Amino acid sequence: YMCVFVDSGASVFKYGDLEKCWVDVALWEDHNPKASRPFGNREVWGGYDPARSGDTSVFVILAPPTSPEERFRVLAVHYWHDMAWKRQNHDIKELYKRYNFTHIGIDDSGLGSGVHEMVSDFAPRETMRITYSNSMKIQLVLKMIDLVDEKRIEWDKEQKEITASFLGIRRDTTSKGGSMTFVADRSIETG
Repeated sequence: YMCVFVDSGASVFKYGDLEKCWVDVALWEDHNPKASRPFGNREVWGGYDPARSGDTSVFVILAPPTSPEERFRVLAVHYWHDMAWKRQNHDIKELYKRYNFTHIGIDDSGLGSGVHEMVSDFAPRETMRITYSNSMKIQLVLKMIDLVDEKRIEWDKEQKEITASFLGIRRDTTSKGGSMTFVADRSIETG
């Protein structure tokens, strides 16, 4: 089946735990990706991670839970290769017309600053600039560890690249001061 095995030994996440986050999205009765309003008028969050060198820009649409027993759900993942800011802005704007975004977080380091500026023009209240720091990375990874451990997030079992991306996250130390941090191998496949 042309499988590629991932070494998860150094990973913060364990394959078996991530596998429990897989779901058959056909069971989601409230989401229809082909509809003009795929999730009706229900709230979604967006996150944009621009490409650096050699990887892929990724825009993710996430459904936050509306009750304690509900899980976060990754509704859609869009991969963009070698696209200009205006094109990325256009594609985010098209998604904005189809979903009820209440939050769009954009990594503004480097290439993301231009996209953030343009998206802010049509979605000023929803758009949030994200400037990553070591403490923010740690908070994000710890939150994700909590969501995975508590089985409070799920995504399409066919989206193997999500699992591979999480398996690529590992502990490291900063070059200045030797503080703990997390790093991720970035590639065309994992973004």
